[in-house]
Amino acid sequence: KPQSDTYTYDPRDASRLVDFAMEPTCVEPDRQPDGAPVLVYRSAPFADPVELAGFFRLQVWISIDQPDTALKVSVHEVRSEGSSILLSTDLKRARFRADARKETPIATTEPLLYDFDSFTFVARRLEAGSHIKLVIGAPDGVESQRSYNSDRPLAEECLADARPVKVRVYHGGRFRSALLAP
Repeated sequence: KPQSDTYTYDPRDASRLVDFAMEPTCVEPDRQPDGAPVLVYRSAPFADPVELAGFFRLQVWISIDQPDTALKVSVHEVRSEGSSILLSTDLKRARFRADARKETPIATTEPLLYDFDSFTFVARRLEAGSHIKLVIGAPDGVESQRSYNSDRPLAEECLADARPVKVRVYHGGRFRSALLAP
């Protein structure tokens, strides 16, 4: 069985709308809210300083058990003293996974490759002892349109259409996912 991790996102649960909003500042303590619909992956600490300049790209195998969901990915530098610095983010709707201009609801629970290739530009020197943190989850904040995970047209979705989605991220076997750094 392929290696994978899961989270469940229920759009009917509004309890984290304020708590799990986008980072209000670029530097904050390294933490994730308890029960947040996210998965967190960390690199090993860097022995030497590392310079980044360009765009991240995440190629990740994901399966969902609903026709659609929204996904947010963010990359952070976590410094040795424990602070976290947001480096870049990207968002994607599952129904626009293959083509940003054509809606295609997901009709399978099999893993599909998602290519996050619209990260914002980053230029930073990461200090020795720092590591990279990748967060994959639901953009469950007040600053973004909620995903109700249905197959209805986005402009027509409402809370009555909302359903929980189980998101599975694969990272082993034939479903190898990778964060490519500039």
